[in-house]
Amino acid sequence: MKKALLLAAMAAAVMPAFAESEGKTYDAKDGYTFTNLWVNCAAKGQWNSLKENQIPSFDYIATATALGDKIYVASSKSFVPVVGEDGTPGMGLGDNGQLIEFDYNTGAYIRNIQLTVNGQPLTGLLCANHIGTDDFGHMYLFGYMASTFDTTNGVPRPLNIYVVDPATGACTLTATPALFDDSSYANGRLDHIDVIGDITRQQARCVVMAAPSAPADKRYLYAWAAEQGSDEFGGHLAGGDYEQLEVEECYPVSEGPWGGGAYVSILPDDEYSGSYVYIDTFTSLPTLYDTEAGMVASFADVVEADPENPVFTPKQNPNGACEFTLGDDTFFMYPYEEYEPAPAGNRARITRYGEAGDMSTLAHMYDFPQIGMGTEKGAGRRTHILQARVLTDSKGKQAAQILTYKCGNGLALYQLAQEGYEGGAGVEGIVVDNNAPVEYFNLQGIRVANPENGIFIRRQGNEVTKVVL
Repeated sequence: MKKALLLAAMAAAVMPAFAESEGKTYDAKDGYTFTNLWVNCAAKGQWNSLKENQIPSFDYIATATALGDKIYVASSKSFVPVVGEDGTPGMGLGDNGQLIEFDYNTGAYIRNIQLTVNGQPLTGLLCANHIGTDDFGHMYLFGYMASTFDTTNGVPRPLNIYVVDPATGACTLTATPALFDDSSYANGRLDHIDVIGDITRQQARCVVMAAPSAPADKRYLYAWAAEQGSDEFGGHLAGGDYEQLEVEECYPVSEGPWGGGAYVSILPDDEYSGSYVYIDTFTSLPTLYDTEAGMVASFADVVEADPENPVFTPKQNPNGACEFTLGDDTFFMYPYEEYEPAPAGNRARITRYGEAGDMSTLAHMYDFPQIGMGTEKGAGRRTHILQARVLTDSKGKQAAQILTYKCGNGLALYQLAQEGYEGGAGVEGIVVDNNAPVEYFNLQGIRVANPENGIFIRRQGNEVTKVVL
């Protein structure tokens, strides 16, 4: 409760003047309200004015994440000085990573931050392809891998996962999970990963998962786990015996490896168990799997009243399914369309499980934005980022603030709330003894017993401040 109240105070503050709504309303439904807080996308907002200025290329900004009161878009390109054939100096694009920072409360652009490793620019093809935030407020970064196995030398290639300091852009290598030695048959391309727990393993265990696409010969699920305090990532599948397993079933049924840009989303839980994961790819619809790589739920279970106008089943190409919980209700969220219909497109869908894990019980809730995000194709970067930040007010009512980001098309923030939820009342509504002990929380609202080397929220009594330790 305390961490959610703290987040409510941070994230639900009065919005500055820039915030621009999509100008549409959503009806209350089944005890919930749904509201657009702001949009900054190709369909509306300042997004298009950032092209080729603050944003070097709309084609190389595949992912985004929320952290504290900021949103960060990861860019694998930055401007670099060049000299033309006639000797005229100018600017071109280089394979250097950047963070593009936006305000969480308004969607307004703030600044560009150069990503560095050991003081040098982070470089390489799609070097900042995937950015995320773990359960303890650490921003992590992963670059595209064309191959997870070095066939020339006969050894696996490690996944290089960095922790990023958002204030400076400094990247520190923190995890290097890899396949076992005799795994060349499972070699594949990785575009994205997901992490639960603490990627640094300082405060909790960590699970990392991914799904490789070609050149793998079949469909595989990769998963590793490391316990708190450990530097060793071992297999997480089949009781901890395997780093990878073949996935025999998918929907729609197909042969061969996953389509490109395979995206995974691990189901959250209090123990960071990594027991279930959604896999969403170009050639398959979002499907839930267990750690035996067995299919638990898929859209094969959904019966559409009118298959020509589906209420639940999304189009195949956009990838980005995820799940969150408000009270006793479990919600399943996913992109359901891509570049059509013009001039909108790139909308997402929220459904509610009647029985968690059984897609035949899904109830349709909301499609958003009504105006769409835009139709920028982003060089085929079809990942659609959807994140939910759950808040609780002083009366115990909950809301999920939902970030939607589509490569090249921009950002928007929505709020799905239980009826009666009171946004920013949170911490101010609690009566606390002024002599109460000092408590520290990370930027995700999780209490930290011994804070050090980072940005934290300090609370004593009813006074809440942000501090750097």
